[in-house]
Amino acid sequence: MTVMLVGCSGAPPVTAPPPPAAASQGARPSAPQATAPAAPAARGESAAAPEEPPRAAAHVAAQLTVDKAIVIGKWPEGVAVVGDTAWVAESGNRRVARVDLKRGEVTARVTVGRLPVQVVASPAGAVYTLTHTDQTVWAIDGQTARARALARLPDSPEDMVYADGALWVLLWSKGSSTGSSVVRIDPATGDQRRSPELGRDAFALAVGHGRVWVAHGDGDVSVVDQRSLKPLDDLHIGDSHRRIAAGPGAVFTDVRSGVIRLDPVSGRATHEVALGELVAVLRQMGDEVIAVGQSGRTWLLDPDDLTIRAILAPPDGVRTPHGAWRYGEALLLTEFDDAGAAGKDDGRLLILRSSPR
Repeated sequence: MTVMLVGCSGAPPVTAPPPPAAASQGARPSAPQATAPAAPAARGESAAAPEEPPRAAAHVAAQLTVDKAIVIGKWPEGVAVVGDTAWVAESGNRRVARVDLKRGEVTARVTVGRLPVQVVASPAGAVYTLTHTDQTVWAIDGQTARARALARLPDSPEDMVYADGALWVLLWSKGSSTGSSVVRIDPATGDQRRSPELGRDAFALAVGHGRVWVAHGDGDVSVVDQRSLKPLDDLHIGDSHRRIAAGPGAVFTDVRSGVIRLDPVSGRATHEVALGELVAVLRQMGDEVIAVGQSGRTWLLDPDDLTIRAILAPPDGVRTPHGAWRYGEALLLTEFDDAGAAGKDDGRLLILRSSPR
């Protein structure tokens, strides 16, 4: 039996993001259960817990095996897929690699700026990358593999997504996590519009339901109007947040060593699932939420109630994952050794498939 992947989206630093640092791995847990948590509200308010009772997890345990291991280079991080082509940010070598997934090989390397980390793609297949050190968004031509600088950012970038016809970038204030804001970029012209100040320790953003959602390490989630960029609310959800994703029916963020589902209308938590290790990648694609732990262990979650559909154990030798994507029935992971990252060019893009344990 094959488990089909039917979809997935310390102390906080106080200076501009450095090259990737070592990450601790959590214990590999037995099957956790999804529960309905006490519903958090805006700061200073109290809220009653949802009436819906906890739901037991119904999961399939499977082992991921390596179908292809493609050497990318130094510090491969963000990945986006267009058709049968993966675009991988090679942050340690100032490049983005174009990978033919059917052939399992790198077909081009595109030189951009210093420390490219995120790669995003539009529904039409346009590709963009964000270089943190140079504070620049680059547009990449998928046919010619040529890049051009699209927009020079006014401050230090931390995260980027493509949504609703625009690029959205999370900024730190003057290279420090003590302040943050969001800038919206027109992908055709590079024109920018910036939000007011949003608060400290901002690590990730998501866009959906007419809102921009910003995850803060102090436990808050900022909510910003997508059209006006006016801050609307400051939700206190729980412990430190570093990942956030928006799907058609909900918003998802990490909390402690698990994931919380937020109702996009009320901003309240409806469900929570404990995973037992820190989340390295969180996204929704199709009708599945995918959460990848720092060990490479992967959970496939129901977006309606966070019921665990499958727990996929990583193959031997997988190092710290940094990016994930679904490709047909396969799972793509970028990984490298954080502890030895300074001198190694052996970071890989893994094409993984699952089989029952």
